[in-house]
Amino acid sequence: MNIFLLTLLLFLAGLTYLSYSKRIFSPPIMIIGGFAICTIILISNESNWGYYLSGKTVLIIATSILTFLIGDIMGRTIILFNNYRSELECNSFKEKRNTYKIVCFNIKKNKALVLISILYSLIAFMLQIKYFYNISLLVGNKDGISGMFNYGAAIRSYVTHISVDRSNLEDLIVKLILPLSYVSFYLFISNIVSGKKIRANFILLITPIIHLLCELLSTNRIGIIYILIYMTVCTIVVYSIKQKWSIRNNKKLIKILMLSCIVVFIFFRISGYITHRGIGVTLMSQISEYTAGSLVALDYGLNGKAGIITTASNLFGGILRVTNKLGFTNASFMSSNAEFVFWRNGSTNIYTAIYAYVCSFGYIGNYLVFLLMGMVFGRLFKKIMYYNHDPFVVITFSWFIFAPTLSCIADRFLTQILVINVVIQLIFLKLLLKFLKKKFDWI
Repeated sequence: MNIFLLTLLLFLAGLTYLSYSKRIFSPPIMIIGGFAICTIILISNESNWGYYLSGKTVLIIATSILTFLIGDIMGRTIILFNNYRSELECNSFKEKRNTYKIVCFNIKKNKALVLISILYSLIAFMLQIKYFYNISLLVGNKDGISGMFNYGAAIRSYVTHISVDRSNLEDLIVKLILPLSYVSFYLFISNIVSGKKIRANFILLITPIIHLLCELLSTNRIGIIYILIYMTVCTIVVYSIKQKWSIRNNKKLIKILMLSCIVVFIFFRISGYITHRGIGVTLMSQISEYTAGSLVALDYGLNGKAGIITTASNLFGGILRVTNKLGFTNASFMSSNAEFVFWRNGSTNIYTAIYAYVCSFGYIGNYLVFLLMGMVFGRLFKKIMYYNHDPFVVITFSWFIFAPTLSCIADRFLTQILVINVVIQLIFLKLLLKFLKKKFDWI
């Protein structure tokens, strides 16, 4: 059934490819790609694990992705009749594409702003060092700042299980490095795509690099993956806009996607060493349990071999924790640590987004979430392709695309987007771009 699942995924990828007029990049391709990578790794481990998915699991995975694809088509169709011209009202498809321009940012004229951005990111980085150093002292570090890296696993466990407070101002400063980093990378890619040299624009990469270091310091591997997905998708989108979404660039986009996968695996390994989770374990073993292992855990769950791992309260925790504090609700939450499942030569407690939705909303609820997710990202992507190349839309899409991409591992749509921190970051992003708008040249 493992090979059959891969065949179904390739078939769905083919449908998406045709649906997008033979364009290789789209939201459905991202979600299919995630599940396909997990399936390929599962197949490569068949001799070691001896595990084959049940027909029920294969059916649920395939129909969930198909539902996402239907939602994507609905999202792209609805947009034609809401505040935008229908494709039929345009003289030609080529005419629409040729109206597209990208941002060009003059560093020499705005060097002070770039330096302020770097200074801000350095302050955020120092606050991260202070925060995690203080935690390392609580878990036994006696060797100063350099010694705290020897307590990566203990620090992560402490942060996960115990609420560690810091001042609201410090917390806000660290949170806002994300939109600042994403804008800086967007401007870098826009300048490079518009024909400027990398060396002359490297200064714009300093803030994103410091952002990556902050995530490495926090021992948060998933945060690093979010950043790398953003960088990959932002590069593809800006380049595609410049090339008017020509299908002749499919090979270049595939190369970008493959290169990004290699970079993700490298950073995944580095962060594993920092948290001491990579010691004595091969890279392939780590990747296998983190990716293909989620399909095995899903199979366990759907066939009654694993318990409930989450509830609707947990998935909407970002909202309910705020309403709890305000006194409007009194929601309770399960432990965020799901039980481990074990099979021959493998174990994991990662179950995919599908099992999270099934546990919380049932099978129908699972399909409704995938339908909604498809509609949201289909609509956003359609706006970028045909109607709106506004930096806010491009950055937001590139930022949030991690949700469907990582559905093969866990839910990111409800737990990572519908949270108050993201609202604050979006507001800051909007205000920042509004301030920078007068500084942009469009070419």
